[in-house]
Amino acid sequence: MRQRPDVIVIGEIRDRETAEQALIAGESGHLVIGTLHASSGVGTINKMLSFFKDNEREGRLQSLATCLLAVINQTLIPKKGGDGYALAVDFMANHKREYSKLLGSPDQLQLKLDRGDDVSVSLGASALRLIQEGVVTKADAVKAVMANAAAYEAVRA
Repeated sequence: MRQRPDVIVIGEIRDRETAEQALIAGESGHLVIGTLHASSGVGTINKMLSFFKDNEREGRLQSLATCLLAVINQTLIPKKGGDGYALAVDFMANHKREYSKLLGSPDQLQLKLDRGDDVSVSLGASALRLIQEGVVTKADAVKAVMANAAAYEAVRA
């Protein structure tokens, strides 16, 4: 029996073949939800493109630009008092397709994310909010976002 799913969930995109299939499915109109190991929203884009050879990246960048809806990068920060964890996120909503224009320029992409908009938020801003609300300590936030240079600078300042 043939099936025509509207949503495809990929547990983890770890290789070129899986990344390729995710892009093909996205371009054909399916909602594709997949996971990657990366330290930032921008790092997620770079990781996705890194699966492809240099001569393939431009085409894959265009594919990604046409079908990318959002990137969510999650980091857990220990709550004050040791009572669980708080979620800090890089959330890049591409609903206006503004991020699509910058996918090939990681520095510009990070600057746009750092500025935020009506929906998107950077990991640094998210972690700072948790610090300001007294949910997490600055020391724990700095430690949690250390692998993300932009967030680290925002939280450390």
